[in-house]
Amino acid sequence: MSKAIESRRDLRVERWGVLLHMRQHRVQQWGVSQVIAMAKQTEEIPIYKLAYLQQVFLLTSAHPGGKDPHVIPQIWAMQASFKPEMIVISVANARYTHTLIAKTKEFVLNIPSADMAQKVWACAPPGEGVDKFTRAGLTIMKASKVKAPIVKECLGAIECKVVKKIDMLDHTLFLAKVVATHKMRSGSIMINAPGKHEFKILFFFIVLVGLMEIRAAQEAVYKHLRNRPRVRF
Repeated sequence: MSKAIESRRDLRVERWGVLLHMRQHRVQQWGVSQVIAMAKQTEEIPIYKLAYLQQVFLLTSAHPGGKDPHVIPQIWAMQASFKPEMIVISVANARYTHTLIAKTKEFVLNIPSADMAQKVWACAPPGEGVDKFTRAGLTIMKASKVKAPIVKECLGAIECKVVKKIDMLDHTLFLAKVVATHKMRSGSIMINAPGKHEFKILFFFIVLVGLMEIRAAQEAVYKHLRNRPRVRF
């Protein structure tokens, strides 16, 4: 290859690098404008609509002695420690479940499968003294270490005993030690559906992916420029 042809090729590669840099800058500007636009709307968008894609549980509790068990869907739950194994849940103070857990200091996190959406939804309306298990077509199973029941139809269950509670104004955090775990069957876990603002989240993912692709192309161009033979005129 002649030096003239090689020089023209290098000039084209350099021009591609400049164009990629300009494109990256435009995408970054667009991404910043979207962030600013979204920030202006934060007062209108509840945070729970943005923090989507969380695992759904069925939280069961009962009166002392296991009487009158109760069940509600629970999303605000997570593992808090490995050793010892700890779980933390956040329950609204106005919930009947809050009263039961505060009184007995125990609960069970049941893991519903993805095909149990209708049954989980049937447990959602609040109702003290309402037999939600019958309404949702769920079967009660006795737990091994706590009085709160296990939901037989679920994939598994985590029995917990509360060791600490933290007041969060309209909610209470219950920090609990895992005392027993159960696996009833295999299947896919349930994830709550994205809120109506999902499209805005997707925009940010598109921007991020676009920036990553442009960056990868830039690196390829720069690598070529670094490794090219020097041309002397």
